[in-house]
Amino acid sequence: MALAFLAERLMPAVEGRLSPVVAPAALVKYSKAPPPSYRNVWQAQANKLRGCEYVLGSLRWYLGPVGGRRVQVVAAFLDPPQVRTEGLLEWQGLQIDLDPELVKTNSHATVRHRCPWRFWEVESVFFTSDQKPEVTE
Repeated sequence: MALAFLAERLMPAVEGRLSPVVAPAALVKYSKAPPPSYRNVWQAQANKLRGCEYVLGSLRWYLGPVGGRRVQVVAAFLDPPQVRTEGLLEWQGLQIDLDPELVKTNSHATVRHRCPWRFWEVESVFFTSDQKPEVTE
């Protein structure tokens, strides 16, 4: 029972911080896509470091600091599905329902993958506003 708890609750974040599947993403630029008025679609890039399978719907975006009080916001990949290997990943349609200024200054995101020979999913840090990314409108 304790082993199941560790595998399900702790190992995704532990492995994802020590050996992430993707490096944190850089948000390149955004365009408004209302409604709602705070919805924007971003172009983004990240490096995939390991050959693991993306867990559909696992992108979690949060308003608030890492480790602090936070609330989840709607975020989704709008690009067509594709098989992605290690190396540079690019998205033309990363939808985030959050004011761009808050995305850049007070948000963070995680994403999950299934890796071979694991009983758990690996949760990597996908973005933190601490990165101070270069973004343009």
